[in-house]
Amino acid sequence: MPLVREIEVSELNELLNDQHEQVDIFDLRSSHEVSRGSIPRAQHMPLHAIPAQVAELSGERPIILFCHQGIRSVQACQYLQKAGFDNVYTLRGGFNAWQASGLCQDTQEPI
Repeated sequence: MPLVREIEVSELNELLNDQHEQVDIFDLRSSHEVSRGSIPRAQHMPLHAIPAQVAELSGERPIILFCHQGIRSVQACQYLQKAGFDNVYTLRGGFNAWQASGLCQDTQEPI
């Protein structure tokens, strides 16, 4: 199995600020965790829901996954790689790293 690719917070922020960049961002945390804040443009998809929703994912755009620290997102990346997705990334350090960067807006609701 290929290694899980990581994206840094600064790289994700650049993608979010580029209006021409098309990426799918998924927040794998629980609803309770998401209610405390998320990353702009992130869609909520708890880790346990991925098998049921894998057919709905587009393989045409990069998929960026994150959770609280990065453990669940690595698992999800491995699952998606086994399912044939090769343009999948985990956010290094997860939402914790996003918050630590100062880019977090605690009231931001996921799309």
